[in-house]
Amino acid sequence: MVHQATIVFRYSSAIMVKTNCSLDVSVSTSDLVAARAELMRLQNRERELLEELRSVHSAAQAQMDRINGFVKRRLPAPITRLPLSVLSDIIHRTICNTHPVSDAHHCTKRELASVSRCWRDSILNCPKLWTTIVIGPSWSAPLVIAHVKRSATVTCGYRWRSLVIRENNATLLFENIRYMMFPALKRVEISGTQFSSCPLFLTFHYAPALEQMKLLKGSFIDRIPNVTSLRSVYLYLDDEKGMSGSLLLSSLLPIQQLSELGLSGTSDEWPDAESICLPVLTSLTLTLSDPWPALGALVTPGLLSLACSESKISTQTMRRCGCPWAHAFRDFPKKFATVQRLCLSDSTNITALGAQAVCAACPGVRRAELPANVMDVFFVKDSAPAGLWQDLKRLTFRGLTTGTVPREFVRWLVARESNHRHLLQVTFSEFKTTDSPDAGGFWPGSLYEQLHSHCKLKLKGIPLKATLNMDSLMDTRGTSSVYDSPGMVKTRYLWCCHCYDSARSKI
Repeated sequence: MVHQATIVFRYSSAIMVKTNCSLDVSVSTSDLVAARAELMRLQNRERELLEELRSVHSAAQAQMDRINGFVKRRLPAPITRLPLSVLSDIIHRTICNTHPVSDAHHCTKRELASVSRCWRDSILNCPKLWTTIVIGPSWSAPLVIAHVKRSATVTCGYRWRSLVIRENNATLLFENIRYMMFPALKRVEISGTQFSSCPLFLTFHYAPALEQMKLLKGSFIDRIPNVTSLRSVYLYLDDEKGMSGSLLLSSLLPIQQLSELGLSGTSDEWPDAESICLPVLTSLTLTLSDPWPALGALVTPGLLSLACSESKISTQTMRRCGCPWAHAFRDFPKKFATVQRLCLSDSTNITALGAQAVCAACPGVRRAELPANVMDVFFVKDSAPAGLWQDLKRLTFRGLTTGTVPREFVRWLVARESNHRHLLQVTFSEFKTTDSPDAGGFWPGSLYEQLHSHCKLKLKGIPLKATLNMDSLMDTRGTSSVYDSPGMVKTRYLWCCHCYDSARSKI
């Protein structure tokens, strides 16, 4: 029994062990199947994502290639497509139109060079942009040296086009360039510098292409060099330094192509009457203490423009002649008949006799620029000296006092209009302001209404004065005045450079 019991026990144990093992094997297989299924799902998802990534990557690469193609086919900005010669010419014109010239070459050129590398290279490698050299306090020695180097200037100076000297003592400079050749030099401007004699670099042998010469205040020269190519000469005469107007004007005789002449200052020596013939002179500007000797000495059959300032003659001469302008023009009836543009300045003492002398000397004037204070002298209704100007088309008056309406001039215009003459173009500029009550806000309207129907009117830089009583203005709450003082008045000025028609809307 015992043995049987043992066998049963062992058999039961074996069955239990076998059953337990079977259960363990069954559980492990289920987990493995589930894990393998999840792995397969994840691997499939991985393949899907990789395929999607490759698709996105391919699309991105295709889009990148498309963008690169657009970029390669896109034209650069127009300014970068300009030929270097055109770009250099634009920059050169920009610099030449910047004043003063010293700042243009010192500052403007640097600003333009900072725009881009292309502009910088164009500026540095274009000799034309470095041929203007100013010798003056604002130009340091390194700047001058840089200009000389980049202009490719050599000993003969064949690239120099313009020479401007503003220096109290330029002796060393003149010594250095004394024997230099300037075959392309066209313009010379010298001020504040004296020479013992005419510098060699201004003569025809050294500067055969010289066209413009300006010797301003502080410069001394005894005669104009014989440079046949000269077209424009401006001289400042200083009698205290012994500058002779006779020698200087006489030295102009060989220069038969001279078309523009300017004289200022004072001199006691002048050539004989009608001894200086300048056949092609078209422009003459005289700012002399007494222009009469120069007017008498010059013979200008082709003169078109004459600008003259009031002579500062002695009191004795004024008593004898009655008027500085009568003294200046009394001996020259119709001498300047070819003059079409006449500009007078500083006419504080002009009389009817002086106005008559001016108009008689220049009967062919088409454009006159006059101070406003001479209107009642030149344009009198019954006996106007300006009546000699039969071809007059344009009038410009400078310095009209605000609040003033030139009624005598208006009557002259009405009388002229009644004779079926064409309407004049009349311009008023450089107004003189005043605190007169007549210069209030309604004055421009009165001036315009008086003149506009009798001429083609232009008002340049007219001060439009509008008076506004601020007591009538309330703040945003409507409870108090803008200013505490009930009688306070605010005045503002509007500056306009167009006709009154366009300015009137701003009041």
